Amino acid sequence: MLTTMAFSMDDVISFCEEHGGYDNLVMTEDGRRAMLPDGSYLEVSNGLYVMRWRPDPLTLDNPDHFDHHDLKLRVLSNQKQYWQTRLNRAVREFDDLRDRAKRGIAYGSVPSPDIERQLIALKGMVEEYREELAKVDNELNPPPSPEQLAADKAQADALSAALERLNQILI
Repeated sequence: MLTTMAFSMDDVISFCEEHGGYDNLVMTEDGRRAMLPDGSYLEVSNGLYVMRWRPDPLTLDNPDHFDHHDLKLRVLSNQKQYWQTRLNRAVREFDDLRDRAKRGIAYGSVPSPDIERQLIALKGMVEEYREELAKVDNELNPPPSPEQLAADKAQADALSAALERLNQILI
């Protein structure tokens, strides 16, 4: 019998971490299914992540059709969208509350300590979400290593020298 359960993005991330990280998941070539060592699999279905507790004979027999990197990119991309949405919402709430407090001050009232506490809490949330978003961004788009920068510069210098020689020949 097949047992199925839909998961949120947080559940998928937790599940991956509990099973030793993304490296224990093996993604199929079509990018719709990730196998686990125990034969269960995680499937993307209509944008939802679905866990199925039964080995899939089609993918178990052919381990060459898996791509760890693709699954990690998909999860990180969804994580980025998740943190961006939370950040946008927190910024909007902070701006609305701040504007409400400013309007109250303009009419001569003093902002309540409750509003001040809410503003401080929202400011902390905005900072936290920005940090989380930056972490995911760094994982998705890591900065180039010094070796890579040196190799790129050497390649650009070689190309420039070759173009200069070609230019000399043509003149």
